[in-house]
Formats: sequence, C-alpha cells, structure tokens
Amino acid sequence: MSRILGALVAALLVATTAQAVKDSPIAKVKKEKLVGITILVNAPLDAAMIDALAPFGDVINYFDEIDGVVIKGLESDLAEIRALPFVLEAGLDSERLGGPFDSVGIPDVMGLGYSTWDLDAINVTNVGYNNRVVDYDGTGVYVAVIDTGLIHTWRMYFPEDRIATEYGIAFEGGGGDHGFVTDVPNLWERDVNSHGTHVTSTIL
Repeated sequence: MSRILGALVAALLVATTAQAVKDSPIAKVKKEKLVGITILVNAPLDAAMIDALAPFGDVINYFDEIDGVVIKGLESDLAEIRALPFVLEAGLDSERLGGPFDSVGIPDVMGLGYSTWDLDAINVTNVGYNNRVVDYDGTGVYVAVIDTGLIHTWRMYFPEDRIATEYGIAFEGGGGDHGFVTDVPNLWERDVNSHGTHVTSTIL
C-alpha cells in the first residue's frame, strides 16, 4: 500500500512540476519572440520608472531628449506596459521590408516637394511648394555624403542617375586589429537608420 501511495505522490509531484515549467516565464519567452518596445513616458525618466519596467524586459536604449526608453520584451505584455500610470505610449519595433520596388520615373527632383526650414535657411527656397529661388541646378557637382548610407529602396525616391553608385562604400569594424578598415560591398545601400537617406534627399 505504501508503495502505491509513494507512486501516486511521485506522479503528482511530476505532474505539478511539469505544469509549473509549462507556466514559467522561461517557457513563455521560448514560445514568444522578444521584440523591441519603445516607450514614451510623461516625465523625465527616473529610477522608479525603470524599476517598474524591469519585469517586462531589459532596457536596451534611452532617449532622454524625448523621455523615452526601449526595452527588449514580449508583445503580449504591451497592453500591460501601456497601462502603467507614467506611460504615454508604447509601440513595437516594425520590420522594414525591401524590394521588389519600382524606380522613380522622373529625370530629377528639382522643384518637387515642400520647402523645408533648412533649405529656406540657406536661401535655396522660400517656404511653400515650388518656391525655389536658386537657378543653378548643380550640374557637374558631386556631394560626398558621409552618413548611415541609403535604405534598400532608395531608387523609389531618387533618380538612379543622380546617385554615383560607383563611389558608394561602407565600412565596418573587424579590420582595426590587423591594420586596415573593413569595407563591406553593397552595405552602403542596406541602411536601416534612414538618416543618410534624409540628408541625401535634402541635397538633391
């Protein structure tokens, strides 16, 4: 009889342990992919806010200028994060998809688009549409852009013949220990930051 009870107790322990493992946070993480979650808060970030966010994931970046923080967490926790009293908004990182894409069908971009403050500040345009005040069109001029590169779909936004692709080059780490700088073919047009594309659009 005692052997039977012992077997039942052992079976119950095994079942209880299996259920605990199934319901554990580790099992949850294994089922769900970790994603970047950008969170804007309603006051300057402080230790109390970071402590409140800690159960949802590790902090991977701070944006003090806009009172924001990025954590690596689970999408299923998004509603609970948004419900925190100091959270203004929280959103998931979105995937960028490249290609297939169409090339832009115009010969140049002169006179197109809205004049931005920076173009107005250097007297190239006046504020508004089609308010270019400089006649020179930049023929024969090359501008080197040392930045993050161009996004994969840049041909949808810029005439291809206005980008000197033969000079495009990207550098990465890895060669410094051996006395040279590593360049990676075609990486210059695989940017995921977009800053270089923004700067290039202003120049064009």
